[in-house]
Amino acid sequence: MTSVDEQRGTLPWSVAWKLAKEQLETDDHATIVCRTKEIQIEHFAEQNGLEHLPFSEQRRQLMHYYHKTHQERLNTPEFNALCKKVLKRDKYICYYCGGIAVTCHHLRYDRAGTSEEINDIVSSCKKCHDKQETSTSRQNRLETSSRI
Repeated sequence: MTSVDEQRGTLPWSVAWKLAKEQLETDDHATIVCRTKEIQIEHFAEQNGLEHLPFSEQRRQLMHYYHKTHQERLNTPEFNALCKKVLKRDKYICYYCGGIAVTCHHLRYDRAGTSEEINDIVSSCKKCHDKQETSTSRQNRLETSSRI
């Protein structure tokens, strides 16, 4: 049986991390994170016939794919159940402003839909959620998500 990552042509973070650590002769966390992301993009490009494209376009294609699959994931019963648990855990208080939370927001997108954990998600009011979704590009959120 293949994993969701294998089916969609992406490499799980834990596998890419291990490869990066094997390739690099450093324990510097930031360096390993950067190489891990490069490995994920390279793997996605190979699996989807995008090797001929510049690296920046390969990355854009992967971000587009993650966004598309993320939107599909938000409409599943599993995510709805997870969101209810998060709202209950946070007592329906918005992580960003302290207002009344009505929805959930991912702090990390690299595990969304695969090895997603309850700590990857916070409760949010509609206003703050919309602000988070529009104020920072998905690409920038992915770059910072590994530091959380």
